Amino acid sequence: MDIDKSSLAYRLLVPIFAVISVVSIALLVLISHITNDIIDDYFRSTLAGYADESKSFLDSAMVELATAQLLDDRRAVEAKQREMLKALDLNWRAHAVNGMVVGPDNGVLFSTLSPEQDKQVAFRSVNHLFTIEQNEHLLRGLGIWFPAWDWKIYLVTASDPGLGVRREIRFLVPLVATGTLLMVAALLLILQKRLRGPVTSMVADLHAERAISPTGVSEFDQIGTAVNSALGRVKERTEAVLQKEERIQLLLDSTAEGIYGVDMNGICTFSNAACLALLGYERGEEMLGRNMHNLIHHSLADGRSYPEQECPIYSAFRSRSEVHRDTEVFWRREGTSFPVEYWSYPIVKDGEVVGAVVTFVDISERKKAEAALREERNKFEAIIAAIGDGISIQDRTYRVVYQNEVHKGMTGDHVGDLCYEAYENRKERCEGCPIALAFEDGRVHTSERVLQKDGEKRFYEMTASPLRDASGAIIAGIELVRDVTARRRTESQLMQAQKMEAVGRLAGGIAHDFNNVLSAVVGYASLVKKHVAEGSQPHFYTSQVLQAAQRATALTRQILAFSRKQVLEARLVNINEIVRGMEPFMTRVLGEDIEVRTALAGQDMTVLADSGQIEQVLMNLATNARDAMPQGGALIIKTECVSVDPAAADLHDLKKGASYALLSVSDTGSGMDERTKTQIFEPFFTTKELGRGTGLGLAIVYGIIKQHNGHIGVYSEPGKGTTFRIYLPLAAGQAEIGTDGPVKEVRGGTETILVAEDNAEVAGSVKHTLEESGYRVIEAHDGEEAVRKFREHAAELKLCLFDVIMPKKNGKDAFAEIAALRDDVKVIFMSGYTADVIEAKDLLEKNTVFMSKPLIPHKLLALVREVLDRR
Repeated sequence: MDIDKSSLAYRLLVPIFAVISVVSIALLVLISHITNDIIDDYFRSTLAGYADESKSFLDSAMVELATAQLLDDRRAVEAKQREMLKALDLNWRAHAVNGMVVGPDNGVLFSTLSPEQDKQVAFRSVNHLFTIEQNEHLLRGLGIWFPAWDWKIYLVTASDPGLGVRREIRFLVPLVATGTLLMVAALLLILQKRLRGPVTSMVADLHAERAISPTGVSEFDQIGTAVNSALGRVKERTEAVLQKEERIQLLLDSTAEGIYGVDMNGICTFSNAACLALLGYERGEEMLGRNMHNLIHHSLADGRSYPEQECPIYSAFRSRSEVHRDTEVFWRREGTSFPVEYWSYPIVKDGEVVGAVVTFVDISERKKAEAALREERNKFEAIIAAIGDGISIQDRTYRVVYQNEVHKGMTGDHVGDLCYEAYENRKERCEGCPIALAFEDGRVHTSERVLQKDGEKRFYEMTASPLRDASGAIIAGIELVRDVTARRRTESQLMQAQKMEAVGRLAGGIAHDFNNVLSAVVGYASLVKKHVAEGSQPHFYTSQVLQAAQRATALTRQILAFSRKQVLEARLVNINEIVRGMEPFMTRVLGEDIEVRTALAGQDMTVLADSGQIEQVLMNLATNARDAMPQGGALIIKTECVSVDPAAADLHDLKKGASYALLSVSDTGSGMDERTKTQIFEPFFTTKELGRGTGLGLAIVYGIIKQHNGHIGVYSEPGKGTTFRIYLPLAAGQAEIGTDGPVKEVRGGTETILVAEDNAEVAGSVKHTLEESGYRVIEAHDGEEAVRKFREHAAELKLCLFDVIMPKKNGKDAFAEIAALRDDVKVIFMSGYTADVIEAKDLLEKNTVFMSKPLIPHKLLALVREVLDRR
């Protein structure tokens, strides 16, 4: 150490030496003691500075080491500790000091001392200066404790050899009291003057946390420089630690999710800005140190208390596993709640769980969106339900992912099943599957299926279309299923009606000419029969001709009946009376081996009908039943009054809620299969062998019932017989009592009658019939001739007998001109055309007297007499 005028040695030792020289050797000893104390303070201060510098190294590593421990990265922790030990070694070497580091288990982690020195130092107490002797040398040391890692750090340096000699100085001569007092006084004055100012200045700088200013004392300035250097390094490391903590907090505050941590007691250890904002707090200090469950998670959404021991967040550190919830709420500072989705993860340190970190988000908007989505889905479901068609969705593997209730009602609930297994009981998809075709080409495809449901064949129309995602890729198929059974039945009925219309057109085409021929045959045969003796051969022959003509007339009526073109002679009749009247006749026709049973309603079954045609219906059905029971059986005829429900009314084209007379005709015969049932009402369809049936019987029945605004249905199974059910609308009023009886002699007359008929055979037959009864006949062959003949004989003509359709002018127009000439003239119209032709052409007025061909002579004469006698 250089000694100059500004050195501590110069300022202290020289004056002390002078005083010692003056007063006594004892003062030298006293100075020696004082010097030793100063040296001790020097070493304590120096070693303390080195120790603080070492501790600052360790403090600087705390943040990084804590982060590594939080991430449970043991290798990073160990590497960081080794790095710190190396840094300590370099620092000690730079300051020419030795030292050692003792771990929590009192084991030496690192040492630059000899093994023998290690033993002397290892168990020294910390924060105390100690001295050890080694090979006649004194070593001074100081120990410190680093609580974060539970390390003990010892720093050792060699003492000045000259100081050892001084310590052995003995008191030479006791000083006299006066000298001692003078020496002490002088020493105190010197220390007061030389040391107090610099020390006070240094202490003041340290208290003010600023750099120590130069004192003018080189040794104090060296100490100040060392302290300033150490403080600078500590400050740098502290700022580095703070910057790292700031970066970590910045990362936490940069997330939109709320994040906070809790210890094993649920106490908040940190939080980020999003957490504070979501929970309504301004500063993190308002949450730090508080129980988070009691603060934000104390109640359920409905206000009920949420016990802390049931809190899933704590399960993270109790079960060492992740916890996720999205059905709970957190509570804000002001007392309102909001729905959250949160995740809780355990925090592990040194293999031990020390707490949990919780991340949460406010899902209020998501809940609103989900509610809106549910509302839209409910609307969609309601729309689908209102459509009335079955709808299903199948994914690309043909698995059913959705069915509406209508579809479930059609096929059953098959959500989750493969469609071909559920609907077709197959192990692979069906050939021509419309869904598969939609997947292949992205277009709409249709198909039909027929299923047996509740014992009834049902027809379904299926439409398949692709379902695409936002990118346009086909992800599923939508299948719309519509029950078209009613439509198929309507189409079948339409086809039947078209067939009947075709035959009707044929019947209508031949009816006119055929009826004209029959009129001539019946007329002339009747005239011949009147002029031959009864019982003679000619009388028999004419009777046979008339019978054949009657059969031909009946056949024509039947053809017109099934085509619904026959003019009805409808009146109020009681169905029960018709059945009673037909029962004996049907018994004779069916034979003794077939029993005829009736079960008639208790009340009258009055309908507006042509009784002859209803009788024809019963006879045709009875004849068919006889052919179905070759070994005998039973025919059961039943009547009852029924009201038709809406479904049946739509299906059978009947009036909803109306009352109908239900006439059931059942047999115990062989029955029919499904194919036969669909064809039995077709004209000329028969299951009988050649020559035994015309195929018109049931077609005639069908036509008659339809012409009466009714419905006929058949129910049959092979081997279980057949039942025909006929619905006829009930009519108000009392049934008329029949007046049919034997033909009576008709009174003739002498009046003049104008006959207008374009067919010569019919005109001749009518003329001769009328003239045979005394009438005078004037003929015309078309409408214009009829008007001309009337003008010529207007005064004498009493009656006009006109064909409805004639050349040049029809009967209606011709008579209109005649009526303009004389309004009291009477008219009877006749025609061989069908009723629909006459109605379509508007050829007859209401309440007009009309007679259908073929003309039966006695009926013609009776009608002529009746009209002439009218007032």
